[in-house]
Amino acid sequence: MAVPRRLPPKVVATPVEGVSILALIGPKQVGKTTVASHLQTEYGFHRVRFADPLKDMAECLGLTREHLDGCRKEEPMEALCGKTPRHVMQTLGTEWRNMIGKNLWANILVSRLAVLPEERRFVVVDDMRFPHELQALNEAFPGRVRVIRITNGQKGRAVVAQWLCRRRWGRLVVRLLGIDMHESEAWWPVLPADAEIENTGTLDQLRDKVHTLLRDSGAVSSNKAQRLSVQRSDT
Repeated sequence: MAVPRRLPPKVVATPVEGVSILALIGPKQVGKTTVASHLQTEYGFHRVRFADPLKDMAECLGLTREHLDGCRKEEPMEALCGKTPRHVMQTLGTEWRNMIGKNLWANILVSRLAVLPEERRFVVVDDMRFPHELQALNEAFPGRVRVIRITNGQKGRAVVAQWLCRRRWGRLVVRLLGIDMHESEAWWPVLPADAEIENTGTLDQLRDKVHTLLRDSGAVSSNKAQRLSVQRSDT
């Protein structure tokens, strides 16, 4: 694993008017997809992902949406030489991406958001993982990106794992603990966030926390708002 030490090369973007974004960060299986789906169905957000092109590529390998978004993400497949769909997505998204250019997925997402119709200008991105992705969004949509970190009580454990990985013997300890330290799982504890939701309860409790966060931040004024105004707080 490449342990985070410095920011990747700068992404140059032209500011785009009229788009407001909630970007979700957090470890795998923490509930980012659940929160994004809730924002989409209950509040009218348009859901997009950095990984959308990857999922299209993976479907060409015979993977279904159940493999990519459902309960079969962690299921080793004979057709994938014993690897899991998640492993395919991780390596396509990071190792293969780096062969083309680190900003590949960020550039594609910004280009897609720039041409959204007016009714889809309130956006949730549920798979932000890297500093250069956040940088690309902030430069394309200055002042209109709000980052929400979703945790499951494991943030401290992940930070310790990063520290261990910098030690000669630390990687072995991390593997023995069963912590996924692929590069795509390494940044979520340290990326700057505007707010944090701890998902350690029931689904209803998670939904209540999402609504409270939107209400308190001024992003929603009613239970099912038709138009939302997501403002990034600089305080």
